[in-house]
Amino acid sequence: MVEPQELVTWPCLDYIFRVNEINNFASFFFGIVGSRDAIAGAMTQESCERFALEADKYSEESTSLDRQMVQQMLLSRMVESFNHYVTSMLGDIFLSRPEMLSADGDVKIGKILELRTFDEIVRHLVEKRVNEISYSSLSDLRKYIRQRTNIDLYRDDEQFAVVLLATEVRNLIAHNDCIVNDIFLRKTNLTMTDLPLSETGRYRITDEWLHQVIDCLASVVFAFDDAAAKKFDLAVRNRFHTFVMRI
Repeated sequence: MVEPQELVTWPCLDYIFRVNEINNFASFFFGIVGSRDAIAGAMTQESCERFALEADKYSEESTSLDRQMVQQMLLSRMVESFNHYVTSMLGDIFLSRPEMLSADGDVKIGKILELRTFDEIVRHLVEKRVNEISYSSLSDLRKYIRQRTNIDLYRDDEQFAVVLLATEVRNLIAHNDCIVNDIFLRKTNLTMTDLPLSETGRYRITDEWLHQVIDCLASVVFAFDDAAAKKFDLAVRNRFHTFVMRI
């Protein structure tokens, strides 16, 4: 398991909280599945048989669509938490150094009169730019962050490739029922023979690959968070403050 620094930014703290939510759900759910025999022992025979049949669909050995559905939920939430961290972190960086947005477009006079104060104008520009960035491809986002912060979001191209594949699988889940298509192959530069596919052409998410993705995303977040917090003098807090309720 990848561990963060002791002091982290608020976006990183939020990322840790979101990941902990996912991990707690997975531990609870698969704990029930793993204890199915003990749980079934307290049921009537009919209920026991029904429960055992359902639980078997989600067992580690299962290749069912049900097991894959849970894997897809976990992967999607992890990738979305990563994306949320990156955009939130950029927002904090821009707020600390608004001059970094000077080359990113103008504000109309009418908007300036509406916003009135400099702080409101800065926040408007930050929100506008972060929203635009959120629709960028991973490669364009990587380039933008490197140009603006002089920090590479990824340690190397291998790390970037893992995040790219996870992102594109998440997009398959959201937009094509996880069935591999030409768009996916083009964006990942992979072929059908490179992929773990089901009989119906769906990308099969294995436990091993899911754990690799989780560790990779955490490594990216924690390394970038530490570098950016120091470079831009961002506010940090102890990482064990994740018990604070998110709103």
